[in-house]
Parts: sequence; structure tokens; C-alpha cells
Amino acid sequence: MNHSMIRVKDPVKSLSFYRDVLGMKLFSTRKFPEASFDLYFLGYEHAPNYTQNREDIVPQATRQSIIELTHNYGTENDDSSYYVFGKDKDVVGFESFTISCDNAKSFTESIKDKVDWVTKYDDAKKTAVLADPDGYRVQIQSYDTPALN
Repeated sequence: MNHSMIRVKDPVKSLSFYRDVLGMKLFSTRKFPEASFDLYFLGYEHAPNYTQNREDIVPQATRQSIIELTHNYGTENDDSSYYVFGKDKDVVGFESFTISCDNAKSFTESIKDKVDWVTKYDDAKKTAVLADPDGYRVQIQSYDTPALN
């Protein structure tokens, strides 16, 4: 899988969350002012000297596990605009995505005051769930955490 898309109300808040809290890099931005939306492609890059927001389409297309943030102009100022995640008014929407890391307990401790928690780190499950600025759920787990069903 190359990427998944979620819609965001405020790209400034969302970019700050995904970059500054979760440690993702901004691969590229594509602006479509004539259609009133912008796209932001983020993910993990471990090269120490990576230059953000300069990746061409072809190299980006060879990556895996990219998140595309889509911002429709005006939603950041429209209180009636929201996106369905989980279940809302009998509409089932996007549930969550998972990020794996070396040590979920340590990572979640390092961001504990920067996020809205859905479920704090659980030693038994070895996972935590937090919400991004739009309420989308992000599960954090260690690489060695068995799949939870």
C-alpha cells in the first residue's frame, strides 16, 4: 500500500501533530487552488539529512505507508464541518491507523502532554490510542506487539 488519505480541517494543526508529535516528515505538498484543496503527503524517513517537502511524484510513489492529509479550503473556519471517524449518528467512518515503533511505552511517555489520549499506554496490551486534531484515532504499538483482535 502506498498511501491512505484523511481529510483535515486545519492543516497547520494537523501538520504540527504529524510532524512534531509523531515525528513524520513532509514528503510533498500539492496545491490545487482552482479546486479549493491542498494535499500533504507525510511518512517516516530515517535519512539524517532528508530535506522535507521536496520529493517528486515518482520517488514518492515507490514508498510505503504514506498518509495523505487533504484540506478543503474553508473547513478550518466552519464549525459545522466535521469528519466521521468511528461511528457517528449511525454512520460508520474511518476508525484508526497504527504506528509501530521500537518501544511504545517510552514513546507514549515522551508525548504524554502533547496529545489527546483515547487510551493511555496499557502494559497488558502494549498499546496506546490517541486522537489527532480532527479526532482520528492513532494506535501506537511496539514492533513486537502481537495483533489484537
